[in-house]
Amino acid sequence: MPPGPRGLPWIGNRYQIPAAEPWRKFAEWDRQYGTPLGRAANPASVLGTAQAAWDLLEKRSDIYSSRPRCVVAGEIFSDNKRGLMLPYGEPWRKWRNVTYCEGLLQLRC
Repeated sequence: MPPGPRGLPWIGNRYQIPAAEPWRKFAEWDRQYGTPLGRAANPASVLGTAQAAWDLLEKRSDIYSSRPRCVVAGEIFSDNKRGLMLPYGEPWRKWRNVTYCEGLLQLRC
């Protein structure tokens, strides 16, 4: 994770983020730690500038566009054959294409 404020085990930085106007705290941390700002115990980063958001979300969107890994339902129970649980990639694109085409065929009937 990128640099950021130290959090407590299990709860991370929740006690440090105010309920009202949390963006002010994020802006303060951005000035203190730089961009991107990592948060402990939470797989999220706070991006303090538009350029950082552009670099991570537009230029490298294939890295960040997938779903969270669902081990029990997606991998153990269904052996990665349930379309809704598939990570983004070639198998998911094939599943989406099949379901989309099936839907079009049912609309024509």
